[in-house]
Amino acid sequence: MRVAGRRGPAVVLTLVLLGLSVFGLGACGGSGNATDTGDAVLARVNGESVTRADVEDVRAEARLAGDEKDADAALEDAIGRALVRQEAERLGVVVSPADVDERIAAVTRRLGGEEALAQALDDADMSAEQLRRGAEYGLLRGQVRDARFGDLGVSDAAARAFYRRNLDDLFTEPAAVDLSMIVVRTKRLGEKVIDELAAGASFARVAKTYTRDPASRETGGRLGWIASASLPDPLRVAVERMTKGAVTGPVEGPMGWYVLKLHGRRSASVETFAEVEKAVRGELLLRKRTRALDRWIAAERKRAEVVLSSP
Repeated sequence: MRVAGRRGPAVVLTLVLLGLSVFGLGACGGSGNATDTGDAVLARVNGESVTRADVEDVRAEARLAGDEKDADAALEDAIGRALVRQEAERLGVVVSPADVDERIAAVTRRLGGEEALAQALDDADMSAEQLRRGAEYGLLRGQVRDARFGDLGVSDAAARAFYRRNLDDLFTEPAAVDLSMIVVRTKRLGEKVIDELAAGASFARVAKTYTRDPASRETGGRLGWIASASLPDPLRVAVERMTKGAVTGPVEGPMGWYVLKLHGRRSASVETFAEVEKAVRGELLLRKRTRALDRWIAAERKRAEVVLSSP
């Protein structure tokens, strides 16, 4: 069953186009200044040191984003970051500590709070210092991208084509129901549940007592908003006949017999192009400038003086 939630266009595009990257679209994350600090130097890029710590920063950020990056790939990434930092210095681009604080706060909110962030960092074997360096580099990369490629734009035709291609996935909110359920093994037990509810027992208490579904037991049977089309046919048909606040069942379904309570219903809705145009243009522009920066890094990598240290 598909959980359905209201999605503003900016939120949808950030999640879908940027994925769950905490440092920005296509950003490789970031390390701090790759200077000699006693750490092993793995490469020199136009004279600037790239250290083992820089490479480990890259790998930690990949893990935080749910990915893995081997040492060779991470070293190449770290070399690219050195080139970006050098270009930032040439352009006079700097990132303020306040901006870094704001980026980390945004990451914290996205992950669900301080405890969730601490758990995510622990799972990724990533330190708070690495997170801060990553946030700083992500911001620096973004400023270099915009400084170098700020003249790029997005045509009306491209924005409308993107909207049409993604109308169903990004801009259509499916019809949904706010539902609670109790699942039992037999019809007879389902009838017993109905009798207890009719006698005044609370749905949540009865669900915690009887339901076979462990996922909803802790929430008293409450599922929240579910896309109507994702319900198994017998349940969908039953729900279509219900009014808000009604309880029905037992209805036979995939796991047994279901007792259902309808808390609310909402119709499908479609966001118009006019409503999402600004967000669409912004995201497409970000993607276009990011691709341009990636091409620039690849070209600069060929031109740069890069000396790899011997193993």
